[in-house]
Amino acid sequence: MSAYEDIRSAAIQIIERRKLDVRAERELTRVAVTEAVGTYQRQADHGGNKTLLDPAEMIERVFHAVADFGSLTDVLTDPGVEEIFIEGDRVSSIDGDGRLHALSRPTTEEENRRVVDRLLADTDRHLDVANPIVQARVLRDSARLTAVMPPIADRLSVTIRRYALRRETLTSLVELGSMTPPAAGFLWAVTQANSSIIVSGPPGSGKTSMLAALIAAIPPGDCLRSCEEVRELHVPIVHGSYYEARPPSLDGSGAIPLRDLVKIILATFSFSYYILRRVSTGRRRGLGCHLLSYQPRWGWPRSGRYPPGGAVSEACR
Repeated sequence: MSAYEDIRSAAIQIIERRKLDVRAERELTRVAVTEAVGTYQRQADHGGNKTLLDPAEMIERVFHAVADFGSLTDVLTDPGVEEIFIEGDRVSSIDGDGRLHALSRPTTEEENRRVVDRLLADTDRHLDVANPIVQARVLRDSARLTAVMPPIADRLSVTIRRYALRRETLTSLVELGSMTPPAAGFLWAVTQANSSIIVSGPPGSGKTSMLAALIAAIPPGDCLRSCEEVRELHVPIVHGSYYEARPPSLDGSGAIPLRDLVKIILATFSFSYYILRRVSTGRRRGLGCHLLSYQPRWGWPRSGRYPPGGAVSEACR
């Protein structure tokens, strides 16, 4: 094992022996890590280990590994980072200006996998051989994690995307220059007329912001039902509910697919509008006219048809 793995393992043993809560007892956790580094250095002085060039840096690295998110702690807690990419042992991020940055701290694929497992620990979802693809809301519901592991991918592949929790409205989108006043007026009129709307586009094109603005334009007396595979919409509504699909448990039971949620809301007839969103790969028609998957999209009741891969003309037939 490397010096880092040796020290991390020793620190965990000290923490477990003292029964420390790494989240609540951070200072005592740091003391334990410092002791582990000191023991390693003393062994190195006697020829048992390689001497650390920077013991203080190793203390910080191991401390963040056991108490936080390892080398990814800074990038995961930085509000200016909008998206994080993990490909094996490589980590990069995109800031609010769209610039790509490489992670400056050293890391390994094994470390990154532990970070993903820690992020998923607060959810009901798991990444393992039986579930090599997972999506979940993480970081206190402030981000969406999508992870794929071998054998589906050749290495660990993860994307963590922060939600833009701004309370968008049609007016705010006009002020931002995202749409013209006539377009905003037209969309407002459509929401009042109980007509069908389809929002489609590539990742990062602003679909969620557009959905939030359209929801804000819905008359408060109308009931809204939202179905999502992984919930992203957090717009306050006066009348209605948000629904989220659930993956199967470790024994394969307990799954609640998006199709079942659609059946539930269609059976109640107690809504004026519904939203249907799905993130998927491939062009699968398993849900007929209710859902044709590829990119997230949504619609109002009446037609309930969704375009495969953004093919709006096909949905309008």
